[in-house]
Amino acid sequence: MKLITARLFEQLFKQLNVLKFALSMFIVTTISTSLVSSPAVAADLTDKQVTQWINAWPEIQTWGDKHEKEFEAQALKNKKEGGDTMGEWFNNVAPMLKANGYYKEYNTMLTKNGFTSVEQWAEISNRVFSATMNAMMEQQNPGMKAQMKASMEQLKNANLPPEQQKMMMQMMEQSQAAFKTMDSASSEDTALVAKHLPALRKIFDNNTESE
Repeated sequence: MKLITARLFEQLFKQLNVLKFALSMFIVTTISTSLVSSPAVAADLTDKQVTQWINAWPEIQTWGDKHEKEFEAQALKNKKEGGDTMGEWFNNVAPMLKANGYYKEYNTMLTKNGFTSVEQWAEISNRVFSATMNAMMEQQNPGMKAQMKASMEQLKNANLPPEQQKMMMQMMEQSQAAFKTMDSASSEDTALVAKHLPALRKIFDNNTESE
């Protein structure tokens, strides 16, 4: 059993390391990174929308960094109330901006960059986010989802101390949440985003390093 457990741990941590980038993007610390899974009925992304999103990001990120402290209290409140999921963060974007008196300013910044509203930018953002994660996973390890499912079953039956098993299960559940977000991306969105992956990867890598 010790040998089986050791091999299981090695396999789990290897998989979790591959998912480190994806999971880190789930940490939402500023209003500008409040992204969620895409609505299933939404239209596919267009090349123009993705290009606009990439070009607008530097200004949006600068704004988010400038006002981060002002939204920390609301972020903590939402987390305590059970709103620490991507869907809850999306629902709170416009209300948080309005509550802090920044909706008009943020909306003006977005319309200047080609978007119609805060809500439209947020919808496009979550589709770009989901499709980027999916495209990256397809490139790095297309069999990861099946491997994680098998590892989850092994972990449930592993002879581990309760606290250790609980910790590992929590990590695996986070990974499953990441997969759920990836699965929400359509094949069309994923294929389109893949063409812009170098630029998108640079954006998300830089954002992760700043957290």
